[in-house]
Amino acid sequence: MIVPVDAELDGAPTGAVLLCPFDNLMWDRPFLTRLFDFTHLIEVYKREHERVYGYYVLPLLEGDRFLGRADLKADRATRTLIVKRFTPEPGVRRKPDEPLAKAADRLARALGLEQAVIA
Repeated sequence: MIVPVDAELDGAPTGAVLLCPFDNLMWDRPFLTRLFDFTHLIEVYKREHERVYGYYVLPLLEGDRFLGRADLKADRATRTLIVKRFTPEPGVRRKPDEPLAKAADRLARALGLEQAVIA
């Protein structure tokens, strides 16, 4: 997503975010593991039976903690971002329904889709 140069930001925290596997935070895998105790592998290149979390999975980050992983599909025909499956991280005790829904809505808008649904 490109932010225009003249954009005015209100400084409010954005809440939870679904991170692209190519986000700067995700690049240095050993750093990610040391800092967050989080390991992420891109499973799109694995055969279906070898995948643990799904085809195209984005981690859900809220503040300084990964809450889980969302397997997503952008359905361009219906202009919908579909969260096919959500897998919480070990130790996450609450259901992150609200942070996931808000992050999915934000990502859908950034992708030019009209809505996000959690299957």
